[in-house]
Amino acid sequence: MRIDFALRKYTAAFFLIGLLALAAGCSPIEKQAVRLANANGCCHSLDQVQFKPLESSKETEFKISEESPTFQFEDGKSYFAAYALPQTSAYTKVAVKSTVQDTFIRDTEQIFCPSLMFIDENKQILRKEGIGLRYSGPGWISNPYWFGAAHIPSGARYIIFYTRAEVVGKSVARSAPSAHSEFIDSNGQKVKINVDTTDGRTPCGQVGELAVVLR
Repeated sequence: MRIDFALRKYTAAFFLIGLLALAAGCSPIEKQAVRLANANGCCHSLDQVQFKPLESSKETEFKISEESPTFQFEDGKSYFAAYALPQTSAYTKVAVKSTVQDTFIRDTEQIFCPSLMFIDENKQILRKEGIGLRYSGPGWISNPYWFGAAHIPSGARYIIFYTRAEVVGKSVARSAPSAHSEFIDSNGQKVKINVDTTDGRTPCGQVGELAVVLR
């Protein structure tokens, strides 16, 4: 009995050491995936999810991090943020902005590629939708970001922001106009042009920073 217990103990220890060694050689997104897989889920059903009220008059900023709750969606396990929509029919769209993380460290740069889940007052899913994102380059004091919008279906009472497992690790192209493309023509006149430039690709990760506004 003692020999079997010791053998199981050492086997578990070697497995853990091997898992840690494997993770040490992985990319940041792969390491996030390991931690997400081992994270405890917040709830077993949508009835147990805690929904915060979503501001109706201004942009709401929030982070989806490794401290966020997790849920086993049909699209895979994900960290998520959940909000209750204002009880008014004045808003028909939700606009989403996803800011690039670790923009000064190219090897760890990533964004959260959001999917939206709209839920009715009975906690039944009305629609799930991935957002087509467009790129906006960095400002003087701001990181680059991707943005997009989705229509709010009739009867929606709640909204969940999460990411599908199939998009994690995939990349989205960065393309934006150059802000200061100028030259002097043959008449000595300054001419300014906007040139679309592709600046590589950024991978979708499991964490990120979002900002949403209702329209």
